[in-house]
Amino acid sequence: MAALAGPCEIEVGCGPSSSSSLPRGGPSPPAGRPRCPRPPPRLAELGAVRVSEELEIVRGKLDQVQQCHANQAALRAEEERRRLAALTRAEEWQRRRQMQEQAITRLQAQWRRLHVVKAVLPCVMDRRSKELLEKGKVDLADSLQTLQRTLHGLVYLEDHRNAAATRIQAWWRGVLGIRVVGVLFIRHKIVEVQMLMERAATLIQASVRGCFARVFTLKLRVSVAERAVQKKEQGQLHRQREALRIQAWMRGVFARTDGDKRRLTLAKELIMKDGLSGAGMGALSSLGAGSLDGGLSEHDRARHGSS
Repeated sequence: MAALAGPCEIEVGCGPSSSSSLPRGGPSPPAGRPRCPRPPPRLAELGAVRVSEELEIVRGKLDQVQQCHANQAALRAEEERRRLAALTRAEEWQRRRQMQEQAITRLQAQWRRLHVVKAVLPCVMDRRSKELLEKGKVDLADSLQTLQRTLHGLVYLEDHRNAAATRIQAWWRGVLGIRVVGVLFIRHKIVEVQMLMERAATLIQASVRGCFARVFTLKLRVSVAERAVQKKEQGQLHRQREALRIQAWMRGVFARTDGDKRRLTLAKELIMKDGLSGAGMGALSSLGAGSLDGGLSEHDRARHGSS
């Protein structure tokens, strides 16, 4: 800045140090010597001072912005650290929860095994032994009966025949029952198919009726629209005919009025040419007015009759 301001400095008056060396309120110059005027402020010095002030202000703002960015970065780092710590705590809690669930599951499995071994297994073993004992008794009876028939040549008794007949009848009744159930099942399926077919037929009929109704409604709307258009056209034609009749009547009235006026004008010209008296002229004018009124009344009557 000093290099830029150097060539632009201009010495004014008694020098730059003349005013600065004198203290405020000091002795005034002698009366015989002229007073040197105070030099104006230098433009280069003012510009340098202003630039330096602006530079300081900008540096202060830059420092504030940098400090704000640093604070924000610190806040973001702290938030990221807290988020990572929260995620770590959540993962640790989840791992501990899984370990607890696994431990609880193992404890429950051990308790169930002990309960089954102590309480359920003896009952099951007793029931199984009883079933095996009963089966052994039945097998033993059959074996003894077979041994008796084989060794002693015993024949079937009446009880044996009744039991065999009962079993055959039960088997046959079971076969008949199975067949009847099959027939009833088939009948149920047939009824379901019939109801489904009836429902489908009803839906088809409804859809066909809906199509016909929509077509009829569309035709009805088209016919109504056509009638409205025809009615509108007829109304327009009727208004046009009425307007033509009114225009024709008005033209006739105007034509008759113009004709009467022309006749009166011709009559007046003839009277002026022939030199008729005033009485004859009055009679002619009354005749013309009467004929004009008569023509208007006749046309009025014609108009009223047509309307």
